Amino acid sequence: MMNTTNNQTIAKLQTNKTTKPIQKGDVFKSNEGVIWKVLEYINAKEVRVLSENGSERSVRAGDLRRGRVKCYMFPSVQGVGFLGCGEVKTGDSVTGKITKAYMAWQNMLERCYSEQFHARNLSYKDCEVAEEWQDFTKFKQWHDNQPYNYLQLDKDLLCYGNKLYSPDTCLFVSQRLNKLLVDSGKGKGISWHKANKKYQAVCSNGNGKSKSLGHFDSPLDALQAYQTFKLKVAVQVIRDELTIGSITPEQANAIFLTTQQHLTDKAQDVLEEHVEELIAA
Repeated sequence: MMNTTNNQTIAKLQTNKTTKPIQKGDVFKSNEGVIWKVLEYINAKEVRVLSENGSERSVRAGDLRRGRVKCYMFPSVQGVGFLGCGEVKTGDSVTGKITKAYMAWQNMLERCYSEQFHARNLSYKDCEVAEEWQDFTKFKQWHDNQPYNYLQLDKDLLCYGNKLYSPDTCLFVSQRLNKLLVDSGKGKGISWHKANKKYQAVCSNGNGKSKSLGHFDSPLDALQAYQTFKLKVAVQVIRDELTIGSITPEQANAIFLTTQQHLTDKAQDVLEEHVEELIAA
């Protein structure tokens, strides 16, 4: 790490605004706000520099003067994510489109650390990214080794209630599988139908549509209908994904256990929500 006092840094930065020759020990501030110290001036096309974050690289003298030196250890994405060691490719130089790996990494960080995203999606507020994956280089290595990395990144199908994005807890899944635990309909699956004065059960059919399971005199009867249908859908979706090879048998077992835990929590929620009606009955 650089050991330069603030006064020395300011003095050098002011000096280096001129066109005087760049020398060893000179200090520059990039447009990112990162301080770079010159280790060696070889020529105008090769200047060895060291950042305050401990990142060392070769840059052009002109880029150094204009602040166009990117620090790959600087947390430039959501104040957390950094590109990591080496000049990692994040986009196509011809089309300008960002790579699939970078898009997945960027979206993951947004879900965990963007206040604007949390305002629209409160369930992600306590989510975090493992320290290892805050480094794009390491995330990309994992990403590129996943056979279905063009699908959706999921963090909680393998581990119910998980809030951490990491190599051990994540996998790429189809939209169908990713929405397996998402409930459709008012009341999170079980609700009171005013017109019929009965309890209704609504559940996703596993293909993106809601299915009404009927109306019932008791919330427990509605819950039983919901649980039976949800488990049937889960088994079919998991079996289909296993057949096409998008998940392994181990992952299929973990997802089935997650579904069972989801149904247990669902039962608890229904009991707590309708406890007064159940006691009165």
